[in-house]
Amino acid sequence: MTRTKKYIVLFIFINIIFIFLLIYKQSLFTKASYEQQILEQQRNELREEEMTFTQQFYQLKNPKKINEYATKKLGMKKMSLQQAKKISPDGTNIMNDED
Repeated sequence: MTRTKKYIVLFIFINIIFIFLLIYKQSLFTKASYEQQILEQQRNELREEEMTFTQQFYQLKNPKKINEYATKKLGMKKMSLQQAKKISPDGTNIMNDED
């Protein structure tokens, strides 16, 4: 083989290697893009879930809802004024209204 034929064969071989490297790079890029789409979709789902939980939290924090839960589910009743007792500052003695 002459010297020019060797260079042509080498040139073609190097070009083929570059083509395979470009195809490999494109496949890596496609795979990374697909994974990014999946992660973005999961992030959006988590944000929606966070918004739902936040709305539920604020609904449950509503005093009317708390009162409703206490009376219906726990069977609590509103306290009358006669049931209230005074406690000494140190917490040891219960004082009557006359004290």
